[in-house]
Amino acid sequence: MKTTRPLLALLFALPLALSAQEDTLRVQTLTFDSITTRRGWWQFPDTTHTYRKVLMVHTLKCDAQTTQDQYACGEWDYLTYSYVYDHTGVLDSVAMTHPFFKVNQAEPPVVEQAASPSYDLYQRWAQRRTVVQTNFETDHIAGQGTHVDAATFTAQQGGTRGQYRYTAAELSAVGLQPGAIDLIRFNLLSGGVSPERLIVRMGHAVPGPDSVYQESGLQTVYDLQPAFSLPGVRTLTLREPFVWDGVSDIVLDLAIRNQGTGAGPALSATDLGVPAGLLQSGREGHIRVNDDRVGLDPAPFAQLDQEVTLMFWCAGDPAALPANTSILEAVNAQGERVLNIHLPWSNGRIYWDAGQDGTGYDRIDKQATAAEYAGGPTHWAFTKNTATGTLRIYRNGVLWHSGTGAMRSLAGITRVVLAANANGGNPYAGLIDDVQVFGTELDAATIAAWMDRRPGPAHPAYGDLLVHLDLDEWVTDPLAQDHGPSALPAQLFGTPQRGYATPTDLRRAPQVRSLRPDVAFVQGSYDFATDSLLMLDQQPRPLLVLETFQVGVNEVLPQDTVPGHAGGHGYTYDPDGMAIDSNLVNSTTWSNSELAYFGAPFEVIDRYEVGRYITPYGIGLSLGPDGFTWVYDVTDYQHLLHDSVDFSAGNQQELIDVRFELIEGTPPREVVRMQRPWGAQASHSYAALSDDSRLPPVSVDLHPLAQQWAMRTRLTGHGHASNDGTYPHCCEWKD
Repeated sequence: MKTTRPLLALLFALPLALSAQEDTLRVQTLTFDSITTRRGWWQFPDTTHTYRKVLMVHTLKCDAQTTQDQYACGEWDYLTYSYVYDHTGVLDSVAMTHPFFKVNQAEPPVVEQAASPSYDLYQRWAQRRTVVQTNFETDHIAGQGTHVDAATFTAQQGGTRGQYRYTAAELSAVGLQPGAIDLIRFNLLSGGVSPERLIVRMGHAVPGPDSVYQESGLQTVYDLQPAFSLPGVRTLTLREPFVWDGVSDIVLDLAIRNQGTGAGPALSATDLGVPAGLLQSGREGHIRVNDDRVGLDPAPFAQLDQEVTLMFWCAGDPAALPANTSILEAVNAQGERVLNIHLPWSNGRIYWDAGQDGTGYDRIDKQATAAEYAGGPTHWAFTKNTATGTLRIYRNGVLWHSGTGAMRSLAGITRVVLAANANGGNPYAGLIDDVQVFGTELDAATIAAWMDRRPGPAHPAYGDLLVHLDLDEWVTDPLAQDHGPSALPAQLFGTPQRGYATPTDLRRAPQVRSLRPDVAFVQGSYDFATDSLLMLDQQPRPLLVLETFQVGVNEVLPQDTVPGHAGGHGYTYDPDGMAIDSNLVNSTTWSNSELAYFGAPFEVIDRYEVGRYITPYGIGLSLGPDGFTWVYDVTDYQHLLHDSVDFSAGNQQELIDVRFELIEGTPPREVVRMQRPWGAQASHSYAALSDDSRLPPVSVDLHPLAQQWAMRTRLTGHGHASNDGTYPHCCEWKD
């Protein structure tokens, strides 16, 4: 059975439309001119009038002015109702409850919240090679020792990555021969905080810009914790030799990690006066979300009007996707969508919605493969330009989908949520990083060139940057700092988990250096022993941000946002991912409770159905120039039809005209009470009607003054449909 809910619009202060013909009064309600209006107020005679007959005259007309679909009469059959709404003047309110606290959308009965972050520990095996005997060796030192480098081995609550080039000419000049390099040495001029992890990679240089790290052809030759706390020459024995080809420059990539603070050791170095390497220090963070959200300040988004570019990195959770998700949604003051990205929806399609004019939004969408939205990190950019009417989606810097005819403005944004929809629902599951919003449409070349870099003054659209969340904050921070011009932080809600790139993956904001560490590349003959060490990596456990609430006047109001961290137990995992140990985190227990309150008072309005019909299958149908008319006898409802009457009828598939003819006289019977034994009109399955699970037998109290009783029922629907797939089925309905 097809059903529809008509759109309702109220009409106020309409004049009395009465005409007298002998003892008949007529009240005209809806007319053919009421193209989309289907509800309103009309003035009927007052209660001094009584009627021996009241007729409701319906006329249905096919007309191209209808807006429901492209047909003069609607394509489908729909149940259509005529209602009178009795405004009782009685106020009521609904008893409601709300949890004392929520964790985003979740309402857990109990949570453990810690004031400080805790960590899960992950064991890994690290290969080690140790010199047992040195047969002979030669140090080939690249560098003059004229300067001090205090940055390469210093990292505070994050990582540092330095990548330096040693030319073939200078290496040959100091006697380095083609072949195996087994050790490297650094001269520490002063000790300091020793790196918790040092990853050394070596490779032959390939052509490329001085401002971009070389990522290809790098061989990991060391991955351990060095002993760099004291000054002196320090030797790293490579876990496998690097074989130099004798003609290429050597690239030395040094990446360290430290969870703590403090300066690292200072190295002997040389300033070459020309670009000699790159250095980046800090964090490249991300958040991992599941049932969480990030509340963004809407002020920067309120500047949008004609153009926008949204871009970010993400990695969807393959175990959770596809699902109904929004990775970002922005709405206006009316709650209407202005921006939205489904990445993806449960059907595996990716949707890009942008613009709003009060009637809807512009959209493009495309079917995606699981590999496109889940798994490894992917860069997405979404653009709109209302002047050209274009919507575009870029994946990893390449145009992935586009559409035209998108002219709706982007103005009016008042609420923005990242990682969920504007109400916190349809949460995204996966990793999110480096969110950038521009008030202009970036072209493909700019997106491709800057997708792996942080925007700065050199960016061609830097003046149009509105928001930049790099999500690099330390694990203690419940806010995401905005590095755009507004500098308005975003609030994390729920249990988002901060994570950080390994130091070898730092790449988005390198600084070109002429200062280069002095290194001794050591060649010789050795006897080695090889083994593995069990190392520990720390991973911060999730944040836990609570929202508490309090009862206001007929509503629940936000009370406080309580940032913190996951309590309970932290775990140690072996190299195979099995939990082998746990530790209890010092935390506070929050026990949830129900807040009881009454919603806003409302008038009790009793809705009475006084007629219904089913619209025709209307393609190609004509009901004539004056339409088709039929009549309902609604005499028994005359006690509802006096003074100002709230009345609705029809849907928007056809034009309708409804008038009431009230024939004055003595009523055939005085209605002393109207009862609805099973409540107001509702929909039920035929099987439920047959087995009396719906509309079961009830006892009806009869009014003591009543002398006659009548029951009126209306039953409509598709009675031929089986409820269980077998035929004949439970019910056949016949006149």
